[in-house]
Amino acid sequence: MRGITFLFAFVLLFSTIFLLSCGSGEERLKISTPRGVELETILDRPEGTTKFPAVVIAPGQGYHMRLSLFEKLAEACVQNGFVCLRFDWDFYTKGGQPSSDFTNEKDDLSAAIDYLKALDFVDRDKIFICGKSVGALVGIDIARQDQSLKGLIILTFALHPPRPPYSVWPEAQRLQEVEIPVQIVSGKSDPICRREVLDSLVSTLTQEPELVYVNGNHSLKGDTVEETEGNETRAVEAVIDFMRRNL
Repeated sequence: MRGITFLFAFVLLFSTIFLLSCGSGEERLKISTPRGVELETILDRPEGTTKFPAVVIAPGQGYHMRLSLFEKLAEACVQNGFVCLRFDWDFYTKGGQPSSDFTNEKDDLSAAIDYLKALDFVDRDKIFICGKSVGALVGIDIARQDQSLKGLIILTFALHPPRPPYSVWPEAQRLQEVEIPVQIVSGKSDPICRREVLDSLVSTLTQEPELVYVNGNHSLKGDTVEETEGNETRAVEAVIDFMRRNL
């Protein structure tokens, strides 16, 4: 355990020095997790020497950190004074599947958050999670335990199976235990987040999340490239607005 802790500290120190020497922009990094794996990540940061709020993007099961939607969000974050950390799940990098109870994925996301909190140019008290699909389910579990986070963004929800009876996944039901601000951005034709099922879940929550519906399916895809671009842009604008209002 001491060896893993030392390795994490060394990687963090080296990466921070490298980032500070390069200034603003996009940097590719490797972050070590407590279980000893390395995550492929991209860090985007604004110009300046102040401490910035930050967001970590947790992708879905079949998505990667270079997804067009994430590229748009990272660019918008920098333009609006947010540090943005994207990463690929360890299972995705290795061509595998998520762990059965998301234990490894929670480890991955926690390591990314801890990395952000330790950076000199990040305000550790102003960090958001933005999870897409399965990444949102992992984010829910982290957010219900870490009240220091400023908010949770669910960027398309893996809420239920695509076929009846549309039973809500147990991991999604844990949203009832999240006490920090929550935003849910959903495609109007998302087959695994039907509006009536989402509305039913929301009605059981003590704290009502902010719901944003945009055109498109689970990937926010429209009938044309232009429609998809527009859907992604509207989703990104909603996420940035939510984070700015909840700093």
